[in-house]
Amino acid sequence: EKSDSGAAYRLGERTTKSLQAQARGLFDALDLDVDPVGTRVQLGQWARLDESGKELESGPGRATVQYSYAVEGNPLIGAGAKTNFHFDPAGQDSNGIIARFFHVHRGFEAAKEIRLMDMERVFEPLLRQTWSGIEPKSGKTRITITAAKFGLLALPADVPQRIATPALQVEGFVSGLGERGDGEVTIRFGQYLSLAEPKALAAAGFGTAGAIIPGQLIGEGRKAQIA
Repeated sequence: EKSDSGAAYRLGERTTKSLQAQARGLFDALDLDVDPVGTRVQLGQWARLDESGKELESGPGRATVQYSYAVEGNPLIGAGAKTNFHFDPAGQDSNGIIARFFHVHRGFEAAKEIRLMDMERVFEPLLRQTWSGIEPKSGKTRITITAAKFGLLALPADVPQRIATPALQVEGFVSGLGERGDGEVTIRFGQYLSLAEPKALAAAGFGTAGAIIPGQLIGEGRKAQIA
């Protein structure tokens, strides 16, 4: 597919199903003792640009089959709960050549309920933070949320973690930050917003009443499970 921003490449249905079957065979052979709840297939791509940013040429890249996990019906979000099988193209063959494998899943012992704060307070950090060093301007800066997903936040594999707390995974863009040579500044973002109140976590026997993650405002409100 071609657009004003360049070409976009997609996998055909046959290739997608073939890669899913190939990945599932590898997954079962590894005997990881965990059951995924979701599967998605993504295709990377490469592009060569000129000095002005115009696309000169492009092509499909590595395909990834990713498995996701959940705890008692609550999806695990973040970098710390997934299994990826990365495949390089194999010419005209619908199968791929396995290039890399990544797996992280900390397991599960127990779940407890924890209070959640109101949505107004959940999104308050987005209104307070700077964007690439630019302060938001009152009455001019606009934040548009294009996607939001609830889950228990699993931190990257190299970060010690004892509990996975409720969070929102949000995506969107910020506009009205100012002007530059070619027009208004607009920044796209993806961010996790914490939902759990530190005092409630401390009362439940998890950690202290201090902030869980720097830059995230946390309050109280409804209930959700914590793994």
